Amino acid sequence: DRAGMVVLGVSGIYALAAFLDSQSLTVVKAFEGYVGPLKWWGAKSREWHLHRRERLQEDEARGPDTFRNEYSATVPKDADDLLPTRLGNAMRSGESYATERYGADAIVVWPRLLPKVPDGDAAALSQSRASMEQLLVLSLIVAVFGTAGGLVFALQPHSALWSIASMVGGWALAGLLYRGAVDHAIAYSLQLKAIFDAHRLEVFDALAVARPRNRAEERRRWRQVTNLIAQNDPEPRWPYTQGEKAK
Repeated sequence: DRAGMVVLGVSGIYALAAFLDSQSLTVVKAFEGYVGPLKWWGAKSREWHLHRRERLQEDEARGPDTFRNEYSATVPKDADDLLPTRLGNAMRSGESYATERYGADAIVVWPRLLPKVPDGDAAALSQSRASMEQLLVLSLIVAVFGTAGGLVFALQPHSALWSIASMVGGWALAGLLYRGAVDHAIAYSLQLKAIFDAHRLEVFDALAVARPRNRAEERRRWRQVTNLIAQNDPEPRWPYTQGEKAK
């Protein structure tokens, strides 16, 4: 009977792992707080992150270097963009960066920018994302089977300690895996920001329009590019540069 339970448990782990791997995007969204329980009951968690954001801002104000890297890498600039989880805020910090700094819609611009990114930078970004997703899937699997194991042991006589150990150990390991995923999310966020800083203007070259000459013109030009791409509303007075970059 025990051998059968072991085989059944291992088969269940493989089946769950395969299913969650195919649903990795949904798993990430759930851990970020976009869907599922963390979205439904995440008001208190979001409030905690709002207080944390305020503390980081205060610490940054005390000195030019204090907590600056942590703040910029793990918290979105706009308080309204805060999510219930640290992972969600780290990801949103990177995803909202192009809009906050340059006025560019990252969702619209990214498919045009990605072909211009050097292979090494693109590979590092992809690796950070893949590692984060793998750790999140493992964290969820460990939490589920730790809880299930605890419940199974609880139904057995004289197995209370095993039940507690299974639940506590499972959730502790799940927490460690989640922390590792957060670290990869921060790395992903920083790499995404660096890519936009270094290569965003190449999108203008690909569209054969002149590069902007200053920050104000760039924000205005990104709004026009967004209208061109997302709404099929081209600016009729744009001259083509024929591959020449504006000075």
